[in-house]
Amino acid sequence: MSQPLKCVIADDEPGAHNILRRYIEELPETELIGSCFNALEVHQLLKSHHADILLLDINMPEIDGFALLDMLPEPPAVIITTAYSDYAMKSYEYDAVDYLHKPIRFERFIKAIDKASRRLDRGGVQENISELDIKVDGKMVRIPTSEIIYLQSMGNYVKLVGHKKNYITAGTTREIEQKLPMPQFIRIHKSYIVNTSQIKEVKSDQVITPKEILPLGKTFKKYLETFYGKTQG
Repeated sequence: MSQPLKCVIADDEPGAHNILRRYIEELPETELIGSCFNALEVHQLLKSHHADILLLDINMPEIDGFALLDMLPEPPAVIITTAYSDYAMKSYEYDAVDYLHKPIRFERFIKAIDKASRRLDRGGVQENISELDIKVDGKMVRIPTSEIIYLQSMGNYVKLVGHKKNYITAGTTREIEQKLPMPQFIRIHKSYIVNTSQIKEVKSDQVITPKEILPLGKTFKKYLETFYGKTQG
């Protein structure tokens, strides 16, 4: 995008504002236009200013983050910023771009901003993706995302494992990851992305699905716990 992404911080903690403000200042593609400490401040600000991204804490006084979103007729692209993991799946219902668990690392913040930028480049808030188009044996195939259990990297190819059928397509899991709805699909290993609705159990270094027991990488363990809860064993 040619113009900086206009960001609003909504959080009742001054420390969170300081961190997010610094992150925004370090990225040339983002610009801070408002720092709000409660939902009413956000509501008033967005009446008179256009914002591309709302960095939204959920636990705020009087009116929480989700109630705020219910109040906004056309909310900006929303990135949830919270210290709690309880709201991850609900954030998906509100079509949040990403879910950042405090303390927020700069590299995760950058990834979330990149996602928001891609969504806005596509012309607004992303619709819920229920199907994925991939090329298999030279033909385009449309697969319901609910059919996919997990994706596995196989060098220059990706294997999609479904309930009824498996598919092999050229490309990388990183490329397909950008097309998948979050947080329905999350990365658990450098070679694996899993459909969270297909997780039967999570152990210290394994994710159990209806088809396979998948490895859980140390780098991704905390991120998975944000969406699924603490691992067992």
